Amino acid sequence: MYTKGNWCANSGIIYVEETDASVCYVASYGEDNEAEANARLIAAAPDLLESLEELLSHLGPTGYIATCGKPATDKARAAIAKAKY
Repeated sequence: MYTKGNWCANSGIIYVEETDASVCYVASYGEDNEAEANARLIAAAPDLLESLEELLSHLGPTGYIATCGKPATDKARAAIAKAKY
């Protein structure tokens, strides 16, 4: 299980904006560039998960995307599994 919603990273805080305008605190981070980059990646995680799931829902009969091949498709499935289980 994971927290769905619009994840944001701003002013040293990672948070989730709920549709009812309430905010859920997730974590805080430091002021350096690496911490900021990590926070943006964490905030993007729900969108990345949703995109991968949508992409894989359009697979053809081979079960993988022909232009990417099976290894890339398997990586996407593994990332989804890591995020959800």
